[in-house]
Amino acid sequence: MRTGTVSVEGVDASTKVTDGSSHAVSAHGVFVVLTLTWQPSSKPLPTAEGTVVASDGRRYTGGSPVTGSCSTTQPTLRIRCQQVFELPGDALVGARLELPADPSGRTEGDQVAQVDLGIDDSQAAALRARTDELTIRRSAPAGPA
Repeated sequence: MRTGTVSVEGVDASTKVTDGSSHAVSAHGVFVVLTLTWQPSSKPLPTAEGTVVASDGRRYTGGSPVTGSCSTTQPTLRIRCQQVFELPGDALVGARLELPADPSGRTEGDQVAQVDLGIDDSQAAALRARTDELTIRRSAPAGPA
C-alpha cells in the first residue's frame, strides 16, 4: 500500500477474550483475533482499522467489547499487534481482511489491502470450538522484515 506494508501473521479465535486489564468478555458468536505486522513507509501512522469480509459479502468491523492493540509506529519500523472482530460462526470459511491505506479508514478512491485469512471448513470448526480465554497482546516491535 502507499502508506506502508501490512501482513497477517496469525489467525486465532475463541468465545472469550480479554485485553489483560479487565475480566474476560464472551462472544455471541466467536472473537477472531488477527495478529498483524505493520510498517509505515514515510511518516508515523497507526494501523488502519480493518474489516473482515465473509465469503458472502457480510462485513464486520472491530468495535467489539475488547479492542485490539494496534498503535502508531514510526516510519520503516515494524510493529506486531492484534485486531479483534466478533463474527457469527458461519462467517469464518473464506473470510478475508480488508485494510485501507488511509488510517482514517477512508476507502473510496484509495488502496485497500485484501488478505485471505485462509480459513477452510476444518479450520473454521476448530476455531468455533475454542472456548479458552485469549489475551490480546500489546503492540510490540516486530524486528526487521
